[in-house]
Amino acid sequence: NGTTGDLATRMITDADTKGAFYGVRHGDLIYRRDPTKMSVVLSGNPAEDEFVDVMGYIYRPDGKRGPAFSYTPSEVCHWTPTLDPDAHFPKGISWITPILREIRSDNAATDAKAKLFANGMTPNMVVKFPESVMNQDQFDRFRAKMEAEYAGASKIGKTLYLAPGADVEVVGKDFKEMDFSETQGRDETRIASAAGVHPVIVGLKESLAGSSLNAGNYA
Repeated sequence: NGTTGDLATRMITDADTKGAFYGVRHGDLIYRRDPTKMSVVLSGNPAEDEFVDVMGYIYRPDGKRGPAFSYTPSEVCHWTPTLDPDAHFPKGISWITPILREIRSDNAATDAKAKLFANGMTPNMVVKFPESVMNQDQFDRFRAKMEAEYAGASKIGKTLYLAPGADVEVVGKDFKEMDFSETQGRDETRIASAAGVHPVIVGLKESLAGSSLNAGNYA
């Protein structure tokens, strides 16, 4: 009761997340095989033999143990839209693999934004005291009190009071000074490009700059 669209969705899901789709034809049906449980059988050793071909496939439902089922190449649909450049046979890789750095960068930017909210939307600050004002024990108590009263999103906009002799110096930058939206927008665009999806389609920040330009790109 499936449609071609259903099959295509299943194929692209496996290819996106695991690098390849394997389908086995049996009668009038196509059975999906978990890519992590399929092995490709070659006709020789790619590191030693001049010509190496795919001889067949082995499927183990339980992974490395349990029964194994073998198939000839004519029985298997082996689809790898993104090929591993280091492999000696048609081995696929997820399109996510080459852009893991951009994904980590985007996650780090999101975490940094959350941290700034958690710290009351205040940049990094250095609070200095002359040595004659307080000793280490007094300083530790002051620091604990300051963290309790001013750290956290619920403390946003609260007036900061300091003990005599204290001096506050801002050492961090806010989102505007860091050009934060542009930095994270570049990562989003590179991720969308690797996925083969135009930023306009998903409404990413960089694609929405300028209504006339955006309308032209979308058309």
